[in-house]
Amino acid sequence: FAAAIKVTSLGALSTGGSWVAGFNNSRGTQSTTPTNLATRILTRATGTGGFNIGTAKQTTDSADFVWSTTVFNTNETIFLVGSYQFNSGSSSDDVSSVWINPNPATFGSSTPPAPELTTSAGPDIGTVSTPQIASFVFLQRGLNNTNQPAAVIADELRIGPNWASVTPPGPPTLSAARSGTDLILSWPASGSGFVLESTPAFSPTSLWSEVSTPVYLIGDQFMVTNNAPTRTAFYRLRK
Repeated sequence: FAAAIKVTSLGALSTGGSWVAGFNNSRGTQSTTPTNLATRILTRATGTGGFNIGTAKQTTDSADFVWSTTVFNTNETIFLVGSYQFNSGSSSDDVSSVWINPNPATFGSSTPPAPELTTSAGPDIGTVSTPQIASFVFLQRGLNNTNQPAAVIADELRIGPNWASVTPPGPPTLSAARSGTDLILSWPASGSGFVLESTPAFSPTSLWSEVSTPVYLIGDQFMVTNNAPTRTAFYRLRK
């Protein structure tokens, strides 16, 4: 999963903290607070006006909680990515991992970067023979609850089978640099599938045409070398 969260008020959140969200093994409406939560997102107050973020696999034992040492402030947007890895060796060998504000350069990659938090402590969700994640839940325990902040905004929740599916890269930035009589245009290789186009005039009715010069992959950049135009030219990437 991946989501952007913003804690707007700590309320009565304690320094022990607890979980506010996580994977669940049930679908549909639930009449009671879910207890089977995996890759739990934890928050705790620091006592100085800030808070930490942590995770737990599927345990209520605070001794098994793992915490980031970063102190976050209210009204700060935080991008979280979490994963749950099923293993079949025993009923307690699955692994939960969490990334906090990962480098955007890794978005869309087939291989995730090293997680900031990881743990296998505690029981797995489900059983070895019937492992299941069926939903994702955010908890709302009411005002003045010491287990969670008073107010949290969550946005852009994505659920997927791998890193790339929940961290789609944003649109690439097109760069231009002059080299002698050439114009070198480049954009990050993470922005695959884009076509370089140009137009001599920029207006709502401009006609754009694809640049016919070959595109080369050099390092982590797509690069195109054009003869520098003798007149004004505009370039864009389109997908």
